[in-house]
Amino acid sequence: MTSMSLIDMAFLLVETDSSPKHVAGLQVFRKPSNADSDYLDRLYEIWLASPVSPPFDQVPAYRLWLLPHWESASNFNLAEHIFRHHLPAPGGKGQLTKLVGELHSARLRTDRPPWECHILDGLAGGRFAVYFKIHHAYGDGLKIGDWLGRPLSRRKREFPKFAYWQTPDGAVPKVQVGPLGMLWQQLAAVPGISAMGLRQGLKWLGVARNGSAPPFSAPRTVLNARLGPSRGVALLRFPLPRLRNIAQLHACTVNDVVLTLCGRALTAYLARRGHLPAQSLVAEVPVSLRSDSEQGSEGNRVTLALVTLAGQQADPIAQMLEVHRACNDAKAEVHGISKTAMKGYTTLLAGSVLVAEAVGLGMSIPPLGNVLISNVPGDPHRHYMGSAALLEAYPVSTLMPSVALNITVYSYAGSLFVGVVCDRDVVHDLARLAALMRKAYRELVSAADPV
Repeated sequence: MTSMSLIDMAFLLVETDSSPKHVAGLQVFRKPSNADSDYLDRLYEIWLASPVSPPFDQVPAYRLWLLPHWESASNFNLAEHIFRHHLPAPGGKGQLTKLVGELHSARLRTDRPPWECHILDGLAGGRFAVYFKIHHAYGDGLKIGDWLGRPLSRRKREFPKFAYWQTPDGAVPKVQVGPLGMLWQQLAAVPGISAMGLRQGLKWLGVARNGSAPPFSAPRTVLNARLGPSRGVALLRFPLPRLRNIAQLHACTVNDVVLTLCGRALTAYLARRGHLPAQSLVAEVPVSLRSDSEQGSEGNRVTLALVTLAGQQADPIAQMLEVHRACNDAKAEVHGISKTAMKGYTTLLAGSVLVAEAVGLGMSIPPLGNVLISNVPGDPHRHYMGSAALLEAYPVSTLMPSVALNITVYSYAGSLFVGVVCDRDVVHDLARLAALMRKAYRELVSAADPV
């Protein structure tokens, strides 16, 4: 039996067909030049015969006399989790994003381990892709990024040594906390949670206001809507050295640049739709709370920082500096109380919006934020899955309650890969938003280096 945190449990209990709570990674590979026509057939067979490690062999269990937990699945069958697809011609990005959007719309079953691996063949240029989909209750972005790296290595080999669901040799065992330990942690966090609540209350009253927005103070926009089941996906790529250079020139971080880029694109997008609010947009920004001892553990170890994005400005550098100050305020707030207290505060905050969504009251409370923007660090080195080079690595995340847009970025081998996920019935012109993000990038580059 493996313990389950309150926030992990919430992801499971409140999801619906219209609001599934899974995340995914999309990796694009180039087949080796000497690959036989049955290369992917052989990969599929190898994966079907691979061992499965926890949590990939576990299902959620609910007992009246026990806290919700994970337990080993009975009659586990890998063939129910690994699938093959062939993209229609010409096998370009349009066909890829269409299929990924369809796969991402479907809710995972929880009567068997809630994950799936999809091998996508038929990409142009001798490429193929793997779309790996997993329930958010299993882990947060950092942990899922670790799982996505399991089949990869810096050196070529005929086929990967490990599968995504297979624990590598010498892996650090998961740190377990029993029910009594979890209860004690929550009780010990009460003073810190109370202090955080008081701080947010003072912000609501207009006292000690800073760049970190108080909960439920975001303006309502067309992006804050009741979610439907249909998902759209856009994939973008930006050169990471150029973004780092912009950040360093102005004593900012790459995350500040990303938030500025997204903020400018969203401002322009809402203005074109005639729905730009007078108040600045608020981004929900996940911040990792993992300690060194928790690096090998599953589950979610994050909090949400609520960052006020700069308002509509012509000068992108001034906007970035304003976002930088807001991020610093948010970081100071997150690290101003213990990690245990911050986890408890996050559970209350995220749990309240998840429950409100589940009972149909999501549109009756003010929005927590207008968009979720997440930055997951990756590896700067080129990797291979067996002898297939990993060319692109996109995060494909989930939508938060009453927030129809998620923008997650992942750094790999000198590029920043952006996965944009939306409710297609709300953001029905995702291509326009993607174009505005590219335009915002060009504006930042031009302003940072006008020569």
